[in-house]
Amino acid sequence: MVDRVIFLLPRVFRLKKSGFTLVEVMITAFILAMIFGALFSTLNIGYISTPVSLKKLELQAKVRRYLDWIVKDVRQAVNSSASGGIRSTEPTTSKIKFKPVIGFDDTATDKRELSGDFIEYAYDANAQKIIRRIVDSGGNILQTWEFTDIIEAPFYTDYTNRELNGSDLQTKGITIVITARQQVRGGITIQQTIQEKVKIRNE
Repeated sequence: MVDRVIFLLPRVFRLKKSGFTLVEVMITAFILAMIFGALFSTLNIGYISTPVSLKKLELQAKVRRYLDWIVKDVRQAVNSSASGGIRSTEPTTSKIKFKPVIGFDDTATDKRELSGDFIEYAYDANAQKIIRRIVDSGGNILQTWEFTDIIEAPFYTDYTNRELNGSDLQTKGITIVITARQQVRGGITIQQTIQEKVKIRNE
């Protein structure tokens, strides 16, 4: 009797035999593909973002180190048109040169004692680097350092208008801007800019 009732039921209500239909297999495959796609995307983002984050920190530290070095030197410059003063060497946005203050002489008219050698910073736009040199009074280069990955000139009395006016040094000082750029994994470009204003010693 039971067998006869089951036979009379429509096919959709009959007990299903073991196995999966094609539709069930396709739905399962689609769900698995979505899950694995999401996992792969998450892993891929992590694979890229972690090195990028580390490179950003490295670049920030490098830019800060460059800026601190330049600021420390420029604080020793004298705002003077006399020999060795920063204005005597006609500073520009790409180049400054001066004799740093190394001490004080109470017996002299100008009590500040300047070094016999110049500190010179020159920006090379083609090589994207700032070159720091120690130059003697005869123009001979004694030592050289290079600050790499720099994409703009670093010295300004007016950074908004991208200019350095020697006559404004006494009132405005120098704004030192270090902007560095690097490429990291996946062709991603990172950039870091730090600036600091330095008051130049009066004549």
